Amino acid sequence: IGVLSFGAPEPFRAEFRHALLEHGYVEGRNLTIEYRWASGQTERLAGLAADLVRQNVNVIVASATPGCNFR
Repeated sequence: IGVLSFGAPEPFRAEFRHALLEHGYVEGRNLTIEYRWASGQTERLAGLAADLVRQNVNVIVASATPGCNFR
């Protein structure tokens, strides 16, 4: 799983791991997660997304803050 987030890692990372655990998925045991954080810098998102594509992840989960405008 590739995770692309506009904001900071927490609390998203902890909540995401918890949701996966509820469905029987445990990071490091039966899945791998590649995290990429833009730290509020919109201009970094395209490069981070491209990096996840190069990593050949099966799915990309994107998280953004409310009201975020990606133009």
